[in-house]
Amino acid sequence: MRTIRNMNSLKRQTGVSMLMALTILLGVGFVLFSAFKVIPPHYDNILVERGLKSLAESNRADLATMSKRSISTYMQKYYTMNGVRGAVRNELNVERMREKTLISINYEVRVEFMANIDLVMKFNNQLDSSKPDECCK
Repeated sequence: MRTIRNMNSLKRQTGVSMLMALTILLGVGFVLFSAFKVIPPHYDNILVERGLKSLAESNRADLATMSKRSISTYMQKYYTMNGVRGAVRNELNVERMREKTLISINYEVRVEFMANIDLVMKFNNQLDSSKPDECCK
């Protein structure tokens, strides 16, 4: 009697249906597709933040007095060495105040997602010469 009951329970355990497996596969595929579209701009922004931190560390004494051209040259070299893509390259803004200089790199990236749907990502990075250790927060 006991073995017949165990055999019947084994017959009822069928596992994942084909429809459920296809749904899981499509879900995983969509997540991977989305990640391949969204991660590269965010990685570029991480590199921009690191570039601003590197600028602050290597020019700590004269950061407030650096010209826009020298800041731009430094950042362009950093972008080239680290493979930062084009959307960031021309978005440098230097604002001088009495007690500090603000270096801003604010930009948007538009990525074609699918069909007529685009993703727009906005990044704001700012380096304050009076607080170089608090860069990009």
